[in-house]
Amino acid sequence: MAFALHINYLDRPYQRVLNLEDAGSPGIPVLGLSRHTKLVTPDIEHIHPGVLEFGFCLRGALTLNSNGRIHHIMPGQIFVNHPGITHRLTTQPQGLFLYWMHVRLVAPEKRALLKLPKTEALLLCKKLRGLPCTVTANTQHVRQAFLRLFQQYDTPPSIYRSLCIRQASLNLLIELLECSAPKNRPTDSERIRSIIARMRKNPEGTYRIDDLAHQAALSPTHFINRFKLATGLPPIHFLIDCRMEAAKKLLRGSAQPVTKIALSLGFASSQHFSSQFKRATGMTPKEWRLRA
Repeated sequence: MAFALHINYLDRPYQRVLNLEDAGSPGIPVLGLSRHTKLVTPDIEHIHPGVLEFGFCLRGALTLNSNGRIHHIMPGQIFVNHPGITHRLTTQPQGLFLYWMHVRLVAPEKRALLKLPKTEALLLCKKLRGLPCTVTANTQHVRQAFLRLFQQYDTPPSIYRSLCIRQASLNLLIELLECSAPKNRPTDSERIRSIIARMRKNPEGTYRIDDLAHQAALSPTHFINRFKLATGLPPIHFLIDCRMEAAKKLLRGSAQPVTKIALSLGFASSQHFSSQFKRATGMTPKEWRLRA
């Protein structure tokens, strides 16, 4: 049976669990930062009565079991645990770095969330209850909002500091809602089509699988599989094909030396370019140019 997890407040370089209610932000009992320098034993299955929890994975990867469903959270992704939902992080590896926050979703007449007027507090709580379990797209502003909130907390205590913490907390919640809105969440296919178009237009660019997977909001393995479904080729082979097509146009339509063409298309040397070109066409670039 799941139980309500007790919160231990502390403030250390690699583990910060801060009470923002004491800092002038009612309804925000926890602002957290965790950097794992070693493998951590996961918490047992638990719930947060009346409290919504969300976290932002900055580095590493974690596995969330939420209400019996498994979610793999990658860097740049957000997880959400709703009030009363049984959950636990089943994997918390060495190197994991994440931000997290708790928000009380209670009736405004009992506790005014961030001292907002009743109608605004009701609207904000309603929208927060509608968040999905994971958010994968356009999360950069959430990361910046977390950082800004920690910066405000670390300023000297004052009435102005309390105001800034409250404003930064509200900004973080709004950024969370905005990045999870359907209008801001292109599908996997749309993101992959955008990457394919960019590779065709700029074949000379450098395209790392990890970077492309992050742009598509997918794991590297999932991204490669989806990319192959869309193009019939793995990303690296597709990029070589794009470069070969661009090379043919330059060989046919210009008098540029082969070495210049090779370097302009991102190849490390003319020898590497020539070997790739011959593998693709059965001819060296010079032979192909003569025939063309």
